[in-house]
Amino acid sequence: MSLMSDDSEVFVQAPTVANAELNIEAKPEANAQVNAEADSDANLGNNLGEQQTTDESAFGRNIGKFTAFVKEITGSGTEVEEQEKRNNHTISVDPSSNHENTSFEPTTYKILGRTYTSTTDASARVQELLWLSYRCGFEPIPKSDDGPQPITFFPSIVFNRLTLVNLSNLRSLLDKDHFTSDAGWGCMIRTSQNLLANALLRLFHTTGGQPQNFAVTKTEADVIELFQDTLSAPFSLHNFIKAANSLSLNIKPGQWFGPSAASLSIKKLVNDYNLIQQERRSERDSGRDSGHKVPTPNLKLHSKSADSDSDSDSDAISKRNSIPYVYVSENCDLYDDEINAIFELEQRPILFLFPIRLGIEQVNKYYYSSILQILASKFSVGIAGGKPSSSFYFIGYEGEDDLIYFDPHLPQIVQTPVNLESYHTSEYSKLKIDQLDPSMMIGILIETIDEYQEFKMSCFESDNKILHFHPLVTTAPRESSINQSWEEVQGEEEFVNLNIVKNEEDFVDLGSASTQGQNHEPS
Repeated sequence: MSLMSDDSEVFVQAPTVANAELNIEAKPEANAQVNAEADSDANLGNNLGEQQTTDESAFGRNIGKFTAFVKEITGSGTEVEEQEKRNNHTISVDPSSNHENTSFEPTTYKILGRTYTSTTDASARVQELLWLSYRCGFEPIPKSDDGPQPITFFPSIVFNRLTLVNLSNLRSLLDKDHFTSDAGWGCMIRTSQNLLANALLRLFHTTGGQPQNFAVTKTEADVIELFQDTLSAPFSLHNFIKAANSLSLNIKPGQWFGPSAASLSIKKLVNDYNLIQQERRSERDSGRDSGHKVPTPNLKLHSKSADSDSDSDSDAISKRNSIPYVYVSENCDLYDDEINAIFELEQRPILFLFPIRLGIEQVNKYYYSSILQILASKFSVGIAGGKPSSSFYFIGYEGEDDLIYFDPHLPQIVQTPVNLESYHTSEYSKLKIDQLDPSMMIGILIETIDEYQEFKMSCFESDNKILHFHPLVTTAPRESSINQSWEEVQGEEEFVNLNIVKNEEDFVDLGSASTQGQNHEPS
């Protein structure tokens, strides 16, 4: 392993695997420029800006090549690459620019229930949303004896100086007994975190209104704290894996989650967190009654709000009961009497999760308009999944058939203290709806029974073919756990009928015995 250092970055050339060697070399013209600047102190100041641009360009090239390498070693390269080039488009718009669409008809953007005709406004909305992606160097997760081996090589990963202050970060990436990165297998967890994080952000805090003055608020810091890659964070990658194991899903570290496993894990994690919060509120109320102050945990994240605001913010969130109740429906059936009972009992919002399959190899055209209607709904919190052996977080669409999504496959180095701005991006990608994989998890956030009725009516008016509403639980059969009947899927695919138990399948009915030979594909 060799190290090459300059004034701004350190590049680590890690071992190669199976002849998949990736070499990063500085361009000759870049070296000539550096030598010329070293020869003349008088020109140093004048060329500083140009040198910085060269460094930033090198950073971009290295990240691009590393991302391509990850796709190659995880099975989504070569044959998929050409298809992605034809169907995917990455958009990056500077919100401060005055760039607008100059076509004869303005492009319409639908992003989680909001409509935009301005590219600038749409980009600003994208940047407001939380974006969680692969991380490297997080708190170690022990490997399973009969599970996948940790990825212990990273070609040309770019570290900044802050990352190398603690050399344990570097050592952790070469740990053969622990996972310290989810690159190659954690994309479904990351997109599920995206969906949940943006649902919580909507409940805690109303975004929007200042597209040109973007700043991380304390409310966002509160939400991001819940998703840090440590066992102590309630919605961390670590706890998703722990929840899946406790639910007898038999998913080990390094194995790929499917929509069903992700939705059931979210339900368990949120319900467990709610119980803890209720206990803390009871203890705090008891402390107030007795005249003793019961301490509440303070966040360790850097934010622009003063620490003195912590108690008031916590009280406000507690009074609103903003942590939602999670309702999972694998057959997309909703029963009015059951929903009414939940609202009356829980007195808090409901996050509906629908892990479904809308076809065999591709989404049936029958569902296209229904998918778009859900993404355009003001109650939508997005869709996780949607690509073979990968998962994206879909947040809306452009025009009539270009789905807009966040890509979690960009690895980022864990930083201390947490870099809050690394959880936002102004970049998004696009995918034609006819290229969408049929397996996905749909998220809908409803705060009141009146909103439920409003959402129900909007589905009726648009003739939504995915969601099914019934007045009473007894008016419709509940045996099926799949939204539509479909052919049995081959053993090597990621998603299979939950009602058909096979030794080689990934996910089975939780009421059935666990299978032995699982075949999880990386993302």
